[in-house]
Amino acid sequence: MITRKLSDGFTLIEVIIYISLFSILIGGVVTSSYTLFESENRSKTKAFLMNEGQFITQKIEYILSNAKIIRSPILNTENTLLSISPQSTELGEPLVISQIGRDLKMFRGSNPGTTLNNTNTQVTNVVFSYNENSRFPISQSIQFEFTLKTKTPDGKEISQTFSNTYYIKK
Repeated sequence: MITRKLSDGFTLIEVIIYISLFSILIGGVVTSSYTLFESENRSKTKAFLMNEGQFITQKIEYILSNAKIIRSPILNTENTLLSISPQSTELGEPLVISQIGRDLKMFRGSNPGTTLNNTNTQVTNVVFSYNENSRFPISQSIQFEFTLKTKTPDGKEISQTFSNTYYIKK
């Protein structure tokens, strides 16, 4: 009787090795794609935060460009609110920018005010300082700084601090 050895197919050991190699490859692909999507969400959130910070900075600069009198902060001091008068007299209600809760608000008198930041962002650490240049006494500036916080779609908090100096034209 002639015995014939069947050599077609794979042995059990070969199948186990192939399955384990395939699962390692699939695991790497899943991990890298998850990291890619997560970094995309983080990048989009950082871009949103940067745009929001630039908008608020430009809004404050525009308000300061119309200022005739700086009521608060007092010269060479810091304060958490900015109060200006667009007229050249002390009469009239000042325009005020201040942090109220998690928002940065602009208001005049007793009106409820306008929120400068998006509802998805939180404003913290708002500081305004009114300075005079010691070398050029006629040169004055308002420095302002604030921090914006928001969350990525997966719930991670991202924050960024913005600061700027606006030179007052006399």
